[in-house]
Amino acid sequence: MTTTLTRGEAKDTIDFAIEQFINDIEVSDGMLLTITYAVNNDLQIRDYFLGLPADYGMQTCVDFVNYLSRVTNEREGYAYDTISAMYHIEQGNTDLAKSLLEIAEKNNPDYNLMKLAKRILSAGWPGSELTRMRNELHSSVVDTITEEPNLLIGEVA
Repeated sequence: MTTTLTRGEAKDTIDFAIEQFINDIEVSDGMLLTITYAVNNDLQIRDYFLGLPADYGMQTCVDFVNYLSRVTNEREGYAYDTISAMYHIEQGNTDLAKSLLEIAEKNNPDYNLMKLAKRILSAGWPGSELTRMRNELHSSVVDTITEEPNLLIGEVA
């Protein structure tokens, strides 16, 4: 069965899933498929996911994205690996970030966020600058999703 997915539904699914994760409740396969599809196919949802530490704290988000990466088909987990790398760059864990970006590049060499993260690492940007940018961007991403919750992302199998 195929269902349509909107930005609002994707955001709500991410919020529900991270709450489940925080409360040690298994995230369903359907939620995993929905989140993975949305993060891989919609820049606003991906950027929303990047901004989650503003709402849930960095360590919770690192743990959550690592969990999602582990339970997702490796070839589809490139966004999770890249987001995790971005979180680790913020924390100064550059060796781990580089390893995660290698995995992401292997699975999707054309992924723009992965390319950006590699440039950020090469340029030696301080993690604090990424934190500042993420925090500034998060509220505008939330506003965009809230203003267009019915915008269709696509169909999830």
